[in-house]
Amino acid sequence: MDTHRDCRATRRGLIGAIATVSLIPLSGCSALQPPNLEDLKISLEGFERPDINATTLLLPLVFELWNDGDSRIPESTIEFDALINGGHVATADTNTPPISANDLTQTTVDLRIDFGDVADQTLNAIRNGSFTLTAAGQLEASGPLGLFSDSRSFQDQINVG
Repeated sequence: MDTHRDCRATRRGLIGAIATVSLIPLSGCSALQPPNLEDLKISLEGFERPDINATTLLLPLVFELWNDGDSRIPESTIEFDALINGGHVATADTNTPPISANDLTQTTVDLRIDFGDVADQTLNAIRNGSFTLTAAGQLEASGPLGLFSDSRSFQDQINVG
C-alpha cells in the first residue's frame, strides 16, 4: 500500500515539474533571455603604472564598460589584440564582473608585451614613450546555464606621449 502511495506522490511531483517547466517560456522570464549587448559601450580609458624590465613590458590596461540598456549584463569575457602604431604586440583576455542596467564598471587587464616578439620600430616607440595603442577584440556574455550567448566587437585606441 505504501509503495502505491509513494508512486502517486512521485507522479504528481513529476507532472507538477513538467507543467512548471512548460510555462517558463510563456512567463516572459527575463532571467532566461540571452544577454543583450546592443547597448554596451566598451572603451579603452588608459593604463596604470607599467612594469618594465629588459625583456618585457607589463601594461595594466583600463577598460570602461557602460551598459546603457535596461537589463543586467552577466559576467562576460573580453578577448582582444593589442597593437602599437598598427603592429600587433600581444593578445590578452579577462573576465568582467556583471554590469547592472544603466551602470558603468571598469576592469583592468594586464597586457604582457615580450620585446622579443615585436618589431624594432615598435620597441623604439615604447622606449620613446610616444605611440598609439589600439585594442581590438570581442566581448562575449552567456545567459543562464550557458544556453544563450551574445558577443560584441569593439575597437578603441589611446595616444601615449
